[in-house]
Amino acid sequence: MDSMECKVQGTLFIVGLAVPGDEELKLVTKLGKKFGVTDDIYRILKRAGIIDHADEVISKFTHIFDDIVKHGDDAARALDDLVKAGVSKEAVEEAVKHGATIKAVKEGIERFAKSTSPIKNSYGYTIIIERGNEKYGLIHGWLRHVHGYEMDYKRETSFFPMGQEIVYYVNGQKKTMKLPKTIQSPEELYNEIVRLIEQHKDKLTGDYTVVLHVQSSLPGIDKITLVFKKAGSRQYKLITFWPKSGSAVFKFERGGTWYKYDPLTGKWRRI
Repeated sequence: MDSMECKVQGTLFIVGLAVPGDEELKLVTKLGKKFGVTDDIYRILKRAGIIDHADEVISKFTHIFDDIVKHGDDAARALDDLVKAGVSKEAVEEAVKHGATIKAVKEGIERFAKSTSPIKNSYGYTIIIERGNEKYGLIHGWLRHVHGYEMDYKRETSFFPMGQEIVYYVNGQKKTMKLPKTIQSPEELYNEIVRLIEQHKDKLTGDYTVVLHVQSSLPGIDKITLVFKKAGSRQYKLITFWPKSGSAVFKFERGGTWYKYDPLTGKWRRI
């Protein structure tokens, strides 16, 4: 078997090239620890574009690759399912970079981003709650405000408190923020989003974009922001949503600063 070297997360891997009859592709670190990559995983990595035609890991997907090396078939299948569901590998890479596993991203989306019946309001408008993708809808909200998708580029990102650990970087140094857990499951958050839309549906009456800051019943969250845009003359789509305030709400500011909401003052306090 021929081999070549490539850098992944600062670690040197020897990547064996697949040849007919090979049962697995061996990845060997310079420390001598071996990882077995099955033919199925190899095909998924190739199909998803994580490794190129020369069998080198594409540098912008090193967190995906590391997760698959660590967790094997389960992670590879989860990546395959996410890509087939319309989630870009770039979005998956960001979520994993900020502390999630590929499998956790897939399972969370499956449990949260459900197909939802349209909601009609008293003014004849239909409100569509789509699964969407990383750009809009339920999938966007889950990736952005649970796993931190785009937190490096947006001015600020507030997080639903689900006990997740968010990895972030300051001047290249890796840090971790452990968030509180007052929302117990993806289903609990999903049910609240749908309930709030049903409760406030009659506020969608004509403007192209409607932004609502509504009272939440979730523990640790006072208000949630819901953003809708018109889709056709008599439809609105849920575009995004985030926790606006509450005792368990944390916010990340681009550059590496965290804030916690203080209900007593109604202001954000730097941590």
